Amino acid sequence: MTLALWFVAAAGVLHVIEEYVWPGGFLDAMRRVAPGYAFAVNRTMAIVINGLMFIVLLTAPFAAHTAPLFALSAAGLVAVNGWSHVAGTIRGRRYVPGAVTGLFVYQPVAAFAYLQFARAGRLTAPVLAGSLLLGAAYHLVPLGYFAARRLALHWHAPAT
Repeated sequence: MTLALWFVAAAGVLHVIEEYVWPGGFLDAMRRVAPGYAFAVNRTMAIVINGLMFIVLLTAPFAAHTAPLFALSAAGLVAVNGWSHVAGTIRGRRYVPGAVTGLFVYQPVAAFAYLQFARAGRLTAPVLAGSLLLGAAYHLVPLGYFAARRLALHWHAPAT
């Protein structure tokens, strides 16, 4: 089980490389796909969001035996994130960096993690559902960041 979660963490590294190094361009793609949030898409946001993601991914293997729902939420996180990149590519009709690893790396390693937990007898229906829901809920963090940025801009805007 633990090894599968280390694969999930390694997949996160490959995914971030695709987003920001090769071929890179994720922030520009995000501005294109979600223009309403373009004002808040910047390097600081990317560092904070990816830093939080890596905290989850690197903590998960250590929690595999004591907190399976949390541990598998790392697999849920990458599975949902991978599909969000594919959806952005489809929606924008243009490649979104992260779509390749999101589909061809994230989905297999997430499935492998769930399979390993099932083989170990640690995958119950509540753990499966809860880990997928928590994995999806992690994606609310960037939305919260965007909302906070919008409020900050509104509060600091000059009166008209």
